[in-house]
Amino acid sequence: MILDKVYENQVFTPDSFTIDSYDNCQFKQCNFEQVDLSGTQFLDCFFEGCTLSNCPIFKSSFNEVHFHNCKLLGLNFSTCDHFVFHVHFEECQLDYSDFSRMKLSHVRFTTCSLKSAEFTGTNLAQLRFYNCNLAAAYFEQCDLTKTDFTSVENLRLDPTKNHLKGTLFSSQTALGLLHNYDIKLID
Repeated sequence: MILDKVYENQVFTPDSFTIDSYDNCQFKQCNFEQVDLSGTQFLDCFFEGCTLSNCPIFKSSFNEVHFHNCKLLGLNFSTCDHFVFHVHFEECQLDYSDFSRMKLSHVRFTTCSLKSAEFTGTNLAQLRFYNCNLAAAYFEQCDLTKTDFTSVENLRLDPTKNHLKGTLFSSQTALGLLHNYDIKLID
């Protein structure tokens, strides 16, 4: 177990990164790009300005982990440990990431880019997407009960393929529910 360590400005490689349990560690301006993080456990960790794009994270755990201003392109979160997935993403790039079949009620997305992100069979009940870009994000068979989409941009989802009950939309984001119907709204 690695405890209370601060890593700054490090470029990790498969040879320099140790798969272990990281508890209360900070990673600042570190590059993990394409390093296999599978099986790594992160507990109470903070990532600031890091790049983790295209990292395999099979059976990795993220519990009470905060990502701020990080680049997490193409991560397949659906392969990580779902039991202890409690994460906050703030000002992060999560484009092309996969959250399929996950329960995300303990996750926060604040001012994030989620372009072309995958949400198939995902439980997003009571989750708030705050100020996020959801351009081309894919939602199918999702539980969107009381999910808050009021401040997102570029939302498109098919209400016939998702469970919507008490789901919150602004008048602008609600237009994204109509894109499959070839309806034109005139003001």
